[in-house]
Amino acid sequence: MKKTQMLPLAAIISGLLVGCGGGGGGGGGGGGAPATPKYTWQMLSLNSIERSAVASGCSIIGQDESDVNGTKVIAAYEATANYNILFHDENGAITATNQADSDGRFVIDSGDVPDGGYVSLEEIDGSIQGTQDVYMFTVSKALLSDMTVNVRQHSSTYSCYQGEQSQKVNVDANAAVKVDQVDVNTSYYQSSYIDNSVNGNTIASGIKVNSDVPASHNVLVTLFDTHSSGESRDLSHYAVMDASYVYDSSQGSGSQSGLPTDENIVKPVFTATGLTLNNASKIDVEIDNEIHTWQPIYESGQVYGVIDGSSVIDNWSFDIEASTDVASGSWNAKIYDSVDSAGTTVALPTLNALTASITNTGCTDYCLSADGYVVSDYQIQRTHLRSSNNNNRNFYQTIFAAPNKGQVLMNSTDEVLNIDNNNDRLEVSLAQLDTESEAQVKQFFAHNIDPQVLISSAIPNYNDVNGLLSMASDDKLRRIEIMGSEVQFYQQGVN
Repeated sequence: MKKTQMLPLAAIISGLLVGCGGGGGGGGGGGGAPATPKYTWQMLSLNSIERSAVASGCSIIGQDESDVNGTKVIAAYEATANYNILFHDENGAITATNQADSDGRFVIDSGDVPDGGYVSLEEIDGSIQGTQDVYMFTVSKALLSDMTVNVRQHSSTYSCYQGEQSQKVNVDANAAVKVDQVDVNTSYYQSSYIDNSVNGNTIASGIKVNSDVPASHNVLVTLFDTHSSGESRDLSHYAVMDASYVYDSSQGSGSQSGLPTDENIVKPVFTATGLTLNNASKIDVEIDNEIHTWQPIYESGQVYGVIDGSSVIDNWSFDIEASTDVASGSWNAKIYDSVDSAGTTVALPTLNALTASITNTGCTDYCLSADGYVVSDYQIQRTHLRSSNNNNRNFYQTIFAAPNKGQVLMNSTDEVLNIDNNNDRLEVSLAQLDTESEAQVKQFFAHNIDPQVLISSAIPNYNDVNGLLSMASDDKLRRIEIMGSEVQFYQQGVN
């Protein structure tokens, strides 16, 4: 297994703006002190709207899955009100309060942020009789980069954000492909269209595909010798077909048939001792810049198939969702790992049951007091608090910084925390990653952001209220870049 790089957070270099709106980078000039790095934060709010009402060039984050008619999308708008951009010192005290420009952008000059300090988006929400909710998203100075950042409140006066539009795949219930029957032992034919959209059939013809007709992208079909209780095992063959192979099954059986092959397929073992996998775990493959599902992974010790040689598949990755065993504290795990022709073994860090509370001992104001993990095993920590202020209004904070069991909390411009360790929700997320890879760092930042949650009133556990917003293709591009690397995220919460 490749050793995880243990680099200081200050080594993180940001080179890519997530989305389309503004850019960072320091200026230059002759003589004098070198310019300090500058980073642009673009603040956006999201709103559900009919796709037909979104103007040309305006950004669409994705489909609104709560819309029963399937016609609404989640659109992005430039947020310009009801928030501050705060600079904090190493103790969380505010050193400067700033406002974004008329387009919802703010350029952070890192030279203005105290060493060891932080930058926060502080959203002020729902003023009632002089009291208000506070939602904060905080990044340590060492982790600053260009970002598009969500603001929860939306206003009808906001202008649309110019950027990428997510395109909906209009799945035709009759879309299908067929392949030659090459093995009498085949029990299931799984189809995978783009974005891991899977379907299938128990026979070689009429294999359902989650695509439109005519289709626009390749279809991957993988053959399995065992199919029982909804589980497909013993991968034996595969076929990659271009879009022209997809036909309308209501109009006949199609004119083209794919030819499955078992050339260079080897069958090593996946080992992840101490993990219980859920049904979303799988092997992903990249074909022509799109991500398809190669096969599901159900447990440690499972035999998997992989091509040991050249093929039309560009990249491979395990994409594992699991929990650690009880002895390791039952942490939720998200793991990306290389798909090795000699077998892949996931090495878990030492974890125990999370203990976490907020204290004012050993810090200027409030700070985390946590245990259950070894700080040196990780490169970034997410600390998430759901508490209240003295007026019993929400006071939420999410902080991304170096791993620290005593992470300080940030001060607000107006409200004061009223800590109740018996009821406050506390979450700790930990990342093993290469800090020089922006794709890996940004994937961790985005891990607890769900646009569908951001436009709803309910906020489930392990979901941030404010944070890094990804445009439609960002997640896919990051996942493709991560393929072949080892990246591990763990999270656990109390209350």
